[in-house]
This record gives sequence, structure tokens and C-alpha cells, in this order.
Amino acid sequence: TIISLTKHVKKYIVSVRFMTPIEKSNINIISYNLYHNNASKDLAHLAEEYSVDIFCLQEADSSELPEKIGNLKIAGSTDKNRLDLVIYYNPTKFRLVGTKAFVLERSAHDLIMSPSNQRLLAAKLISKDSDKPLVIASFHGAPLTDINRKRKRQIREAHTVLREFGGDDPTIMTGDYNYPFFKKNLEKVIGLQGYEMALSDKFTYARALPGRYDFVTYSDAIVTDVLTLPKGLSDHRPILIKATDL
Repeated sequence: TIISLTKHVKKYIVSVRFMTPIEKSNINIISYNLYHNNASKDLAHLAEEYSVDIFCLQEADSSELPEKIGNLKIAGSTDKNRLDLVIYYNPTKFRLVGTKAFVLERSAHDLIMSPSNQRLLAAKLISKDSDKPLVIASFHGAPLTDINRKRKRQIREAHTVLREFGGDDPTIMTGDYNYPFFKKNLEKVIGLQGYEMALSDKFTYARALPGRYDFVTYSDAIVTDVLTLPKGLSDHRPILIKATDL
């Protein structure tokens, strides 16, 4: 009957209206160049102040860093560099599948200051909320003693090996790109690889050539914001990357 049908429709509308939506999990990532490990003392404060889920560090001394920082646990580090790349992650939020360090095209600095040619560290994580994978990577481009073209090739190579490492998994690479100029051209180049670029709201380096040296490139991931944080003990400012679990 019409009355019976109306009751069923109302019941369906009420049930749909009060269905609990599937909430996406927010991920807070901080990238920080520790300036010869001098800014390692900033990490505990940053982890607590910004509810950090992942640290991507550059110019670290892994032998002097703790196994844990607050709720974060070390995932891995480079092992052939004078100064290391290090990744920390939140084990209550992620399960660590594995890490791998990559040797990229060597710069003049690498040849002179060897060993320092592992310029990329990647970790594959699985979200405990969604059971979905995420590849996170810490990158450190060649210093300004090399031409921009060298860093562009390193970035492209990094994206290529990350694709080999993680397949089509969502990927976020962040770090000190040492890339102060011609970012529009870089954005076009990495776009051909299926990557996007996000810059922070303020300069991350304010010495001789100020600019946004620290930023993020990503593929099949959702980055909602990138913020430059207050200056600490490093010559770089840390950046906070806000991402969303797919």
C-alpha cells in the first residue's frame, strides 16, 4: 500500500542520514635539514607541538639520534653518507614494511666530499586505519656548487626509483631540494612523471640566496597544505606537510 511504501522510504532516508561517514586520516609530516645534526635538539619539541606522524630528516648523524622521539620510532637511515638521511614514523598509526637507500647521480660535491652519494631514503608504510600503503621519502639535492640541471636530474631519478620501489602506491617525497629558482620548469618536468609539487607558504632558507629550498613532490597522494615553521637551530626552517590518507 501507499502508506506502507511511505514508511519504508522514510525508514531508508533516516538510515542513510545517520550513516557514519568513513573519515580520512590526516597525516602530519615534517621535513627538516638538521644542519650537521645541530638541530636534532629541536625534534622532540616539534614532534609534540605538531603531532608529527613522520619525520624526514637531512644532514643528520644517525649514530647520535635516539631510537624513539616521542611517539615516533626510527624507520631507517642511510649508511654510506657523511651526513645521513633519516625517517621516523608513528608505529601506532603505521606498520613499516621496509626501507631502502638509493644512490643518485653524483654531484661535484659528492666526488669531493665522498661518501655522500645516498641522496634518497624511502620507507614503505601501511596505514593501520585504512590498510592502504604509503611510500615516504627523504631527499637531499646536490648543493648550489652544482648547476640546477644536476638537481633536476637527481629529482627525476629519485621519482623513477621510487616508482620501482613502491609501484603505483601513493608517494610523498620531501626534503632539501636545493632548488631556489626555475620551479615552474621543474613542475612541468615532474608532471610528465605523474608527480605534483607543493611549496610552503614562506621561505625555508634565508641566507645568501633566500628561497623555498625545502618542499614536497608527490604522486597519487593528497597533500592539503605545506607550512614553514618557526626557525630553530638549523640554517633551514622545518616544513610541515599536511596529507590525507587515501
